Amino acid sequence: MTILLLHAITFLAAFLLFQIELIVAKVLLPVYGGSYFVWGACLVFFQAFLLLGYLFVHFLIQRHGIRFYRKIQLAITFIPFLFFPGHALNIKGGDSAVFLAADVFWRLLVTIGPVFFVLSTISVALQMWLSASSLQQRINPYALYATSNAGSLGALLTYPFLFEVLFDLQTQQLIWRSAYLVLALLNVLLFLRVPVDPVASEKNGVFKTSTTSEKSLWLLLSAASVMMFMAVTNIMTYAIAPIPLLWVIPLGIYLFAFILSFKAKPWCPAWVKKNIFIFLIGGSLLFFLLKKKSFAAVEIELLLFCLALFVACLYCQNQLVTHKPSSDRELTLFYLMISLGGFGGGILTSWVMPLISKSVIEYLLALTLIVIAAWMINRKTVVPSSYLNRMRMGSLGIVPLLLCYFWIPEITGSDPKPVLFKKRNYYGIYEIAEINKIRTLVHGTTLHGAQLQAPGLEMEPTSFFSRTSGVGEILSSDQFRFQTIGVIGLGVGTLSAYTRPGQTMDIYELDPDIHTIAENYFTYLKNAKGKINVIYGDARRSLERYPERKYDLFIVDAFGGDSIPFHLLTREAIAKYREHLNEDGMLLFHISNRFIRLDPVLIKVAEESKAWMVYKITSGQPFGIPSAWAVFTWNEMQFRFLVMNQQWDPIAYRIRERHRVWTDGYSNILPVLDFQKIKRSFLNFKLASDF
Repeated sequence: MTILLLHAITFLAAFLLFQIELIVAKVLLPVYGGSYFVWGACLVFFQAFLLLGYLFVHFLIQRHGIRFYRKIQLAITFIPFLFFPGHALNIKGGDSAVFLAADVFWRLLVTIGPVFFVLSTISVALQMWLSASSLQQRINPYALYATSNAGSLGALLTYPFLFEVLFDLQTQQLIWRSAYLVLALLNVLLFLRVPVDPVASEKNGVFKTSTTSEKSLWLLLSAASVMMFMAVTNIMTYAIAPIPLLWVIPLGIYLFAFILSFKAKPWCPAWVKKNIFIFLIGGSLLFFLLKKKSFAAVEIELLLFCLALFVACLYCQNQLVTHKPSSDRELTLFYLMISLGGFGGGILTSWVMPLISKSVIEYLLALTLIVIAAWMINRKTVVPSSYLNRMRMGSLGIVPLLLCYFWIPEITGSDPKPVLFKKRNYYGIYEIAEINKIRTLVHGTTLHGAQLQAPGLEMEPTSFFSRTSGVGEILSSDQFRFQTIGVIGLGVGTLSAYTRPGQTMDIYELDPDIHTIAENYFTYLKNAKGKINVIYGDARRSLERYPERKYDLFIVDAFGGDSIPFHLLTREAIAKYREHLNEDGMLLFHISNRFIRLDPVLIKVAEESKAWMVYKITSGQPFGIPSAWAVFTWNEMQFRFLVMNQQWDPIAYRIRERHRVWTDGYSNILPVLDFQKIKRSFLNFKLASDF
């Protein structure tokens, strides 16, 4: 039963470590807004502290041994009670005078920093503890790492499908804090029940020290598998099927491969290891086929990329186990190198590649790293004179060649695809194309706006914002005289076409590159008759910075993609918008979305805010496309005019479906996912843009 205690503590520590990342990310959303740099700062923090925890364990155990360290482990387990989880998380608004990433990092440091650090040390420390014990299972302490990854996988699967569904953030924190207390008590029990065997802990025999080449291999394999899973996630969300929660699948595969590789009896079919060169070449060709739009069904693409990810991760992680240190003395060094490789691969994929590439080229780069690792392994383990082995090793060169084939056009600007503009940044991939005198901006597979290029029609509103759309009817109506208009979401600047002389339109845009694109490739902003102001940053944060700004109409247009900024739909968000509305001001939401039904969410929020709500779907013809809009008004006369004169639907009176109101502490996407639309999108798949 003692070994079960070790597994229980390892599982729970990994579960809590992974879950606190998800919880704190959701806590930060309304505080800092939806800026990528918030998530980027969180990513750096989590990876850096995981590396710091491994370094701490390695240094102390190497200097003082496990007998001393187990006392340190017991002591530091209780230090976080002075911070979180000793009290609830209290992350207040950031300091605008401080660089955003630095401010986020600092607030994470003083809130979850201590507990995250402690949790990051437990898995490796317990493996060393087991190795130095008298338990029978000490011969393979690495099996605990499989348990650790099982805990991470458990947190990944239960958070969006259980905890987020049933509990608000306050309750989630309470449960988490209680679970950490259980973990601390289990550590006390472990200290009492599992002493260190003096003989086992003081192994003085001669052992083979790992070479620089072996350490480099650990680093390489770890970096490659992290980059592979992140690259496949990007491919899925950018180019194949931007469906909410789809990112769970690649991360689940990555963790599952770790479980299979590090369990007591590692599992990896021999044919995978022997024929990895075939999979690497096949995975590279898969990238080529996707780029050439060679698939007719999204299910095939998803399946093949998931298979490529699984084989790549299984190979990398099984090779890590195969080439682990010959002595447990280097166990901490082994995990330190794995952590360093993961940190480097993560930073390269998430921070560097978006700045130096225009497509998801990190996928081929990850395969290239696996090629190098496979070449290093094969060079040591195969007979050089074997014709088959020479052919295998020579074939590995195809992957780097394909990497150059795709990357050189990006560097030289000689991409043969007839597009006007293509750019990748931290928010995704933007592409401007012109077909049949219609210029479009596509973000991933989401249309951000379009403009007619035919003479005389350049300022005609199009796409979701045509004159026959919901927003077009309101902005074109003589019934409403809006002097000041606020808009969340710039797109290509289409809404500015509705402005009249004397009107002012403030547009809140998260990504500055969108403003550059709208000004340089579209003419709505340049030719607008009203005064246009573009304000960068998250809308809620920006509204807080400018409390004096008041609007007759406020338009929220930020829900077209799959990554819905839920903090813009909460009860607190509506209250913030209303603070910035003039008397009789109107609130308008664009809620067209391929996979998410936002009208039930808005109905509940409207009830909470005591607003009348109307809803309308139009075809947008002749110059637009179908779109869905909802209006909040606190003026009964406006409500009656929209219903009786413009045929808006008082949807709240006929929709019986009800959901819990969304707040900054609670939002749940599962009940509002339109699974019928998701199914139809799979059946009628057509890739909207190259990646």
